[in-house]
Amino acid sequence: MKSFLSLVVRDILDLTGNDPGRSVFIFPNRRSGREFLEEMHRQINGPVLSPEVLSIDDWMIKLSGFVVPDRNTSLAALYPIIRKRLDYRGSFAQFMDFGEMILSDFDDVDRYLADPARLFRGLTEYKMTETVIDSDEFKQLTELIARFWGSFSERVSRHQENWLATWEQLDPIYHDFHHALQSKGMATSGYCYRAVAEKIEQGGSLRMEQDLFGLVGFNALTRAEEVLFEHLQEAGKARFYWDYHPFYCNGAHEAGRFITPNLVKFPAPENFTPFPDGCSALYDTQPDPPLIRILPVTSQSGQTHLLTALLQEEPIGNRGIILADEAGLP
Repeated sequence: MKSFLSLVVRDILDLTGNDPGRSVFIFPNRRSGREFLEEMHRQINGPVLSPEVLSIDDWMIKLSGFVVPDRNTSLAALYPIIRKRLDYRGSFAQFMDFGEMILSDFDDVDRYLADPARLFRGLTEYKMTETVIDSDEFKQLTELIARFWGSFSERVSRHQENWLATWEQLDPIYHDFHHALQSKGMATSGYCYRAVAEKIEQGGSLRMEQDLFGLVGFNALTRAEEVLFEHLQEAGKARFYWDYHPFYCNGAHEAGRFITPNLVKFPAPENFTPFPDGCSALYDTQPDPPLIRILPVTSQSGQTHLLTALLQEEPIGNRGIILADEAGLP
């Protein structure tokens, strides 16, 4: 059975006449890009110019023109703002966990192009009314901050209610924080997404001289990613490759929640299918049932240690490792 990436490479080489040098390929993460290049080298006979291969994060940062600071630099920029806006008296060490949650929420707000004033004001108003959330739009906004709450039930708990006082100040904190970074030519990776998308929406131009842009292996898209994909599509330079099986696209399967609308909005090349011989049964190409191991861990660092141990056991081969949180991956 041919892998998804091998099929993508074959399609690209056929399209470009084995000369992909003026192409750019964008992946959800760097690891997929490395595997793509390895597969391309296996299929090409003779020297050719390699295409540019980037993760979506790296590409957004490149297009934005900002420098992304490391996490500690971002926390150091946020700390004095929190002290001022919230009259916070804790040490920097005590602040770090809270600061991480704030940075994570700001990142989601930017990637989904949410209006921070509206989002944070909405939570404050919800505190005052204490009504059940029944607006689909408001539910979508609150999904962006799920990691801060840990869980977000229909009615606010007493602990969550205490935190809502903080949310009243998050809009000015958000703007103060981004202003502090941008005054030094820096921005978070999430803000880079917002900057690129807003530039497109305002009619600005992006430097994209290459002939072909391949968007490979995406699933759920942020709003900023959708804006960029639409821009490439309108320019006639985009080629979308979705890794899916038709079993997921029958209209009722939860696994097709994101991929099905993506296939309609950003269709793959007509001659490309990521599954062998048009098979319609999910397990046609898996005669032997897979062995599934579920390994519990208590923290992200524990997940990292376990992953390292698993990779040292034996070559990865046909094994797949699914993480609860892939934020720790490069």
